[in-house]
Amino acid sequence: MQRIIRRFLDRIVERVEDARPRRVIDLGCGEGMVARELSRLPFEVEYRGLEIDPRAVEIARREVPGRSFEQADILE
Repeated sequence: MQRIIRRFLDRIVERVEDARPRRVIDLGCGEGMVARELSRLPFEVEYRGLEIDPRAVEIARREVPGRSFEQADILE
């Protein structure tokens, strides 16, 4: 499972590095794993994470300070 997650995160980072977007919106950001990886990029990316689970949002805010996380239902 760790290898699958690591491969997923590596691919996300590769795509962001190639595209160099100004901002990323992470729908279903969970506890901030993608935000943590994007924080290590050599360039700045505006990040906004949306997650339905308020506990996961609290963890993400604590684990990845300086990034924007909101509790939200993307279907609403």
